[in-house]
Amino acid sequence: MFYGRKYELDIIESAIASNRAELGIVYGRRRIGKSTLLSKLRTRKGDLYFECLAKVSRPRQIDHFLQQLADQTGAPKSAARNWKEVFDALSFHIMKGKHYVVIDELPWMASGRTELVSLLKYYWDNRWKKNTAPGLFEKLTVSSLNSYLGACFENLCMKNLPSIMGKMGLDLHQVIGFGPFFRQRNRRASRDEGLQIDILVNRRGHVLTLIECKFSSRPVGTAIISEVERKIRFLKAPGNYTIERVLICGGDVAAQLQKEDYFHHLLGLDALL
Repeated sequence: MFYGRKYELDIIESAIASNRAELGIVYGRRRIGKSTLLSKLRTRKGDLYFECLAKVSRPRQIDHFLQQLADQTGAPKSAARNWKEVFDALSFHIMKGKHYVVIDELPWMASGRTELVSLLKYYWDNRWKKNTAPGLFEKLTVSSLNSYLGACFENLCMKNLPSIMGKMGLDLHQVIGFGPFFRQRNRRASRDEGLQIDILVNRRGHVLTLIECKFSSRPVGTAIISEVERKIRFLKAPGNYTIERVLICGGDVAAQLQKEDYFHHLLGLDALL
């Protein structure tokens, strides 16, 4: 049984029903239902769903992709030596009619293989799209890449939380619980934007440590203060709790932000070592 996600389902269903080619990227933290969301909408004959494998060689990944293509189309399994030949085989099945095609866990397929992303762009521009907006691939890819790198940095901080706590001079025995914190947006309340905290640590002594993880090619400026203040406001912690603010930055910090002295702890990459 599938519950919720009506807002997200409506967006994807609208793209599927469009009279032009649509390219979408769904990203987010692990185990929040991305795959379930995408697979639910595979309802027509001709729709294709490909699940990539983690930490396998290119030949193994290609063989797995082609096996899924054969299983779903009923056609004999194609032989391919590279991704160009794989996309040629895929094109044969989707050039006529309308098709909903999902490639689940694309970063696993593209890991360390920049030419694969270039090939995807080529096939989208020259074989698959019809009446789509110019520059859409570049826009979506850049946006997704930045979000993906940000999510990777958050995961890295999470895995190295003991080291981070040590840099802050805190004892792990003070920790009652920790993890990412989410509160989904209330669609009925126009002012409710939802809430996402990268890492929230509940410590003894009624202390909540809010850790903001920022990976950016540009110096992080004072705009982050209003972001964190909004999160604290929507967190609605009990009145007897103290909120400790921490920023872990994977890049440079603007001088003005340092002068503001807003964060109790301002940490760099060395905090992860």
